[in-house]
Amino acid sequence: MLLSNLQSVEANLTSPDIRSRNTLLALVLGEEAEAHNGKTVEIRAQELVGDTVVPYLATSVTLQRGFGGFFDPL
Repeated sequence: MLLSNLQSVEANLTSPDIRSRNTLLALVLGEEAEAHNGKTVEIRAQELVGDTVVPYLATSVTLQRGFGGFFDPL
C-alpha cells in the first residue's frame, strides 16, 4: 500500500561533479498515511530492468505527522 505519491526519476546523469547529479524528491503523504502515524514504515527505491521492477534499496523510518499546516486556522 502506498502512503505517498510515487516518484519516477531517471538516474543516468554523468556529470563529474557529484552535486549536479543530486535529485530532490518530495513525497506527499496521502490520507492513508494517518492510520500509520507513529509507526515504522519503509521507503523503497526500485529499478526498472527491461519490463521488470526490481527492488534497489529500502530504509525504515518512523512516520510522524504534524497537527496541521503553518497557515491552518487555530
